Amino acid sequence: MHSGPFLLNLSRPGQYQFAPTTRLSTGVIEGTHEECYAVNYQSDRFPVTAGLVYQSPPGEYQIEGLASGHYLLNAVTQHDGDNVFVRRAQVQVVSGELVRMDLPELEVGTCAVSGVIHGKPSYSQGGGSYKWYVLIRKVSVGPVTTCDVYESLTMDTDYVIRGRNIIQKTENQARLMATGLRAGTYIVTAIERYSEQGFEVQRQQSKPLIIKDGESVTLDFDL
Repeated sequence: MHSGPFLLNLSRPGQYQFAPTTRLSTGVIEGTHEECYAVNYQSDRFPVTAGLVYQSPPGEYQIEGLASGHYLLNAVTQHDGDNVFVRRAQVQVVSGELVRMDLPELEVGTCAVSGVIHGKPSYSQGGGSYKWYVLIRKVSVGPVTTCDVYESLTMDTDYVIRGRNIIQKTENQARLMATGLRAGTYIVTAIERYSEQGFEVQRQQSKPLIIKDGESVTLDFDL
């Protein structure tokens, strides 16, 4: 769990002391999360309280220490290689009380997306490396700014294409693929980011996607 970001007013010269309030409290969410390996959560108040719960065998999850407020929940499932599928829920939390939210079952669709990322991954001098990710999101979302571990990308994302589903075929070309998507209208964003946590997105390009049941669509990106 983490809390933030926090606003700092540094409009006047001098030295400042920063003492953030974590807003941890006594609210609890519990429920079932069948077929998923992680549950992400995020509050809609400022500063944001967010985090994720890992539990290997699907079953019961529990999130403790929450302040009162409205929370978004995302159940994360790996599907067909390293692709990530997300299911969403919303819940109202009251301090000192327990609320139960059973997360919905995974809905696998009949649509597929494939394509090519044209571009050479950035060079890294550190221990990590730069990686391609493809986010499939609803049309109301904006550009990707920063991201931490890949599960955090799913707070506004329905599908993440990553890992074995993005294959670097040549120095300047990677192939992507995803199956089992549901029909709908999306924004598909290819991004490059460093493999370690907390780094800025280096490059990105977005394209609209309208896909119907049973369709297979090709999208190419130039990064």
